[in-house]
Amino acid sequence: MLEIMISMLLLGLLAIGFLPLLMQTMRVSASNATLATATQLVEMQMEQIRDLDPVCQTLKNFKPTSPSDNRLTAKVDVVCPAAGEAQTARVVVSVSDSTRVVSQAVTLIYISS
Repeated sequence: MLEIMISMLLLGLLAIGFLPLLMQTMRVSASNATLATATQLVEMQMEQIRDLDPVCQTLKNFKPTSPSDNRLTAKVDVVCPAAGEAQTARVVVSVSDSTRVVSQAVTLIYISS
């Protein structure tokens, strides 16, 4: 009977020792899921922008798709070239949660005359 009690005590101590490891694993897993979702959303927005007519006003009027994850927000910034500059618009797509930018991509799009 004493052996069973000691075995149960040792197993309980081992389980308590693994608890922080399991909690950290769950936090990292949730963080990775958020990062993967944000990265996928950035790529989807970029594809939609590339499919638009390469006219500055069209790019500026683009509204990002709402993410399925309500904790994330997508934002698209377009900087059009000034007169006499190279005919490329700089497009920045970023996805943020409540505290930070989770994923971001920058591209240049050739603007047709």
